Amino acid sequence: MNVRKFLSYKEAQEIVQKAGIKTQTEYYNWKERPSGRKYGTGFLSYNEAQKIIQQSGIRNSTEFRSCGERPCNIPAR
Repeated sequence: MNVRKFLSYKEAQEIVQKAGIKTQTEYYNWKERPSGRKYGTGFLSYNEAQKIIQQSGIRNSTEFRSCGERPCNIPAR
């Protein structure tokens, strides 16, 4: 069984604060953001979501936003 470690909100908050991230925009543009970690949201990791999106044939953000129904475990942004 593949068990993932979820960080608590507090743990994730500490990582983000140590990186000096202060705004949502900074967070989304954070290139060194730890990948493969889940932050207790129920969302897939970035790499897992990326693989599913690419397999579905979606090529860009415009197509993603207009694709209609997306899996609930993939964030809208």
